[in-house]
Amino acid sequence: MIERYLDGIVVKSMGRSYIVLTILLFLLIVAAASSLRRCAVGERLAEPASSPSPSPSETSPAAPTGPALAGLRSRAGQASIKEISKPSPAIGIDGLVPRLSRPVALQAQGVRGLAVGDNALYVSIFSPERSSALIYQLRRDTLTVAQVRDIAQDEYYVVGGLHLSHDTLWVPVIADDEHGSSLILALDTRSLEQRHRLSVDGRITLVLQGSAGSLYGFNDEGSLIYEWAPDGQEIRRQPSTTGTLYSDGQVVGENLICAGADLNGGVIDIIDSASLSILARHRCYALASDGTFLSQYGFDLELDQSASEVVFYFLVPGPRFPMLLSYVLDDIPFQEWAPRAR
Repeated sequence: MIERYLDGIVVKSMGRSYIVLTILLFLLIVAAASSLRRCAVGERLAEPASSPSPSPSETSPAAPTGPALAGLRSRAGQASIKEISKPSPAIGIDGLVPRLSRPVALQAQGVRGLAVGDNALYVSIFSPERSSALIYQLRRDTLTVAQVRDIAQDEYYVVGGLHLSHDTLWVPVIADDEHGSSLILALDTRSLEQRHRLSVDGRITLVLQGSAGSLYGFNDEGSLIYEWAPDGQEIRRQPSTTGTLYSDGQVVGENLICAGADLNGGVIDIIDSASLSILARHRCYALASDGTFLSQYGFDLELDQSASEVVFYFLVPGPRFPMLLSYVLDDIPFQEWAPRAR
């Protein structure tokens, strides 16, 4: 009897112990799993975070700072028409290679036009603060100032590009008003005195005299091309389909060679004076120190009779003084670079 009683107690005690051991074992397993999980999380947190791969735009070269088309301004010096923020696909100027770079001893930076003569250079400067339209004559050998003249006339003081034709310097001056008129001045190359002037409609930034004596003008919106008789009588005006704002230019034969910029960058266009259509277009990717294109400022070229030696000149803003840059053809004939109409 007593033995059975004791056996029952032993059996019950063993049952309780088994339950207790089972519970303890379960708690140990849970604790161990939780510890392992914390260790794994801790290791992951201790590892450096992986950075996402940069996008192509983040690794590609940065676009030029500043608006590359800041020079596309109204000739009253107001805000730019358009800006470019994307990087250029190339550098330099199509078909040309650089030769020389020289500073010009001018304190003014508002360069508008350049004309290259045998013994002198002519530069037009727009100064909105003083409402002045300055024409500088520079000694070609030293690039120092020989004389300067303010050609502003009343509200006409927004000066444009320059064209040297024989002994006459042609220069347009826009009225700073809402009427949209311009003066075309013919200046004596020696004295810079005014020989005569023409009053025309439109805000004209560039005037070129063709080989037959007609005058060709381009407006400040890049929307119209004009042709006038030498006495100022309008012969025609034709819409420009490219939207190019021309700053300066030269005449070679029947071609008008115009430098400027459109919404895609700098350009030098070869324009047939008869049809006013573009025969060839050369892109200018080269930038001045302020991030604008070289073709947006003073431009001229000179060539000998055989066109075997052709030099292109650009007068652009510099860090302290304007810079006179010269380019030559990159081993291609001028007749190929500037084709004639067929």
